[in-house]
Amino acid sequence: TNEFVTRLGKLPKEVENLIDIAYIKNLASNLKITEVLCTNNQAYLQFEKREDIMNSEALGDAIYKFNKICSLDLSENPKIKFISLGISSSNYTTIRQFIEYANSIKNTKKD
Repeated sequence: TNEFVTRLGKLPKEVENLIDIAYIKNLASNLKITEVLCTNNQAYLQFEKREDIMNSEALGDAIYKFNKICSLDLSENPKIKFISLGISSSNYTTIRQFIEYANSIKNTKKD
């Protein structure tokens, strides 16, 4: 985005949001996350299979680090749930930090 700013000026907020969403989706796919949901009322990361969570050391480390604000739901639709902060942007920041941390662990340990 820095090149765009240099050439075209400041990006509109909508474009920045689209770039950020693409970034999060890319990181999420590296962790086998199939859905990222973040609203004012709830925030979670959805997985296709329980094993996608249980067999990932990176996700285990991230869940341990964020244990005060997240929990595992290993039902038929497995997910990592986050305590809602009541504001969509705050929930989004938490999810982004979790995904970035898990990816950094995965890249270090080659999960």
